[in-house]
Amino acid sequence: FFQKHKKEEKQERMTLSNIVVTCHQNSDFDAIGSSIAIGYHLLLLRECYPDDIKGIILLLPNTKCEELEEFMKESNGILGKFFTVCNSAKNLDLSDVSLVVITDVRNQERVDITLYKHIVNNKDSVRVVVFDHHPYNQENDFHSNMT
Repeated sequence: FFQKHKKEEKQERMTLSNIVVTCHQNSDFDAIGSSIAIGYHLLLLRECYPDDIKGIILLLPNTKCEELEEFMKESNGILGKFFTVCNSAKNLDLSDVSLVVITDVRNQERVDITLYKHIVNNKDSVRVVVFDHHPYNQENDFHSNMT
């Protein structure tokens, strides 16, 4: 059955270069936790395709939650061993970013403004994947554009 329905055309493999994983401004535990979890899954993927994924950047915005701030201070050293970790895209070189994974938010206004501008200005070359449990409710919500 599966042999009969297998696609005949050969798909070209996508090179991902650098990947940014981020969440919403004024982040909370589910936003940060889901970003870190996706980051670790991408590390495993990089083990399988080391030539296709150069680096993984965790863009974890500041928070007003004291407990989360303390968690981030304590875990930053560990995360820094595996990822580039930052709280703003202002000082990042985004020119080689080809995939942005956004967790726990769809609304474009709640994502880092520098990263948002990079996505908009490079919409033909930057892929976006959104993992979010909130319903679509705005015209300006992000939509995944992976094909």
